[in-house]
Amino acid sequence: MQSYQDPTFGDRQKRMRAALPKNLLRLLMGGGAIFGVVAVLAFTGFFSSGQASYHIKYANVASSKYGSGWGMETFYVPAGRKVRITYEAKILKGEFHVWVRKSWAPITRKSDGRAKLRRSGSGQLIVPIKESGFYYISMGGMPNGIDRGYDIDYDVSWKVQ
Repeated sequence: MQSYQDPTFGDRQKRMRAALPKNLLRLLMGGGAIFGVVAVLAFTGFFSSGQASYHIKYANVASSKYGSGWGMETFYVPAGRKVRITYEAKILKGEFHVWVRKSWAPITRKSDGRAKLRRSGSGQLIVPIKESGFYYISMGGMPNGIDRGYDIDYDVSWKVQ
């Protein structure tokens, strides 16, 4: 039994090999352009706002968190700008904390801004940024000295100004 071989098969292989560097270059240029656009958007503050709305609960060893949010919690902030965080929390048990901290900072460095609620309420935290860099927002519950665990509903929104 003889097998059939396409007479143009070798030519197609040669053409594909010749086109590989050109196609690879096009792919890298396209990827570089996308990376460049995302980098420009990140460094101009396009990704520096967001909102989160969650219910969090923790009791001894079990925890739960459900809700929704959008936006990035880690973003670039140039020196001289401010991070504005608006929060509202309904606290059934425990404490609610929200803070801004420089990413990749040593653990010994204090947070750049922090707010704490022990009772249900709302507030605003404005953190002036003295040093350019990536910062992140963290929010969540903590048991206080009276109760074990926490049970909190919260809404938080943030924006770099």
